[in-house]
Amino acid sequence: MAEELERANDERRRITLEVVELARARVGEQGPQDVIVVADPSFNEGVVGLAAARLAETYYRPALIARRGERSTRGSARSIPGFHITQALDACAGLTERHGGHAAAAGFSVSNERWDEFVNRLEAFAHEAFAGRDVSPVLEIDAESSLGEVSENLLSFLQQLEPCGHGNPAPVLAVSKVRVVDRRVVGKEGGHLKMTLSDGRVFREAIAFRQGKKADELPEEVDVAFKPEWNDYMGVRSIQLNVLDVRPAATGVTV
Repeated sequence: MAEELERANDERRRITLEVVELARARVGEQGPQDVIVVADPSFNEGVVGLAAARLAETYYRPALIARRGERSTRGSARSIPGFHITQALDACAGLTERHGGHAAAAGFSVSNERWDEFVNRLEAFAHEAFAGRDVSPVLEIDAESSLGEVSENLLSFLQQLEPCGHGNPAPVLAVSKVRVVDRRVVGKEGGHLKMTLSDGRVFREAIAFRQGKKADELPEEVDVAFKPEWNDYMGVRSIQLNVLDVRPAATGVTV
């Protein structure tokens, strides 16, 4: 029974990761947005909520992930503090077939004929809601670590805490005074920052979504808050730091 459950969890994680990676690629092509909306016929409806939660955490923007069917597009939405996602869907009344939820999460269905109009109205609502606001998360660090401690064993342990999302956020770690060995901007219009970090003994790849502007500002030594994750690319799996924030190295990190 335990082995079957573990296999089922592994399969769900694999499917969720596929949806998240495809959605990330779409976001990278589109550039910075006030609300993330991605629909695809290949998405599994059973994991769109998990994928939306991952994307909302990564980009700190409301995220809607949906499976596009023959006639309708059905999906799930996850939000961030200060943006009531169900009220946003209420603003699209008349365009949805049905929707419902609460401040942080919702489900919805939209006919394919009205999908573009729905997305445009939702984006306009989000743009107005965020206008003039500093939409930045307040980071709470769960633990400070070294780069060497960010290992396969750690990732295997953290997987046991999944699924993560609203009510069960993924742990946030921090490393202090690590060196930026390499940096470059990636994505449309250089919206994201890719880095190689080292403490003199261990090297780790890191990606900072929506932080491409920091590429020229960062000194050689930095403090980094991140979520460790697997990066699967071209059949190769490696450890990656999903950077939530990076700053010039200070005297320490408040945990």
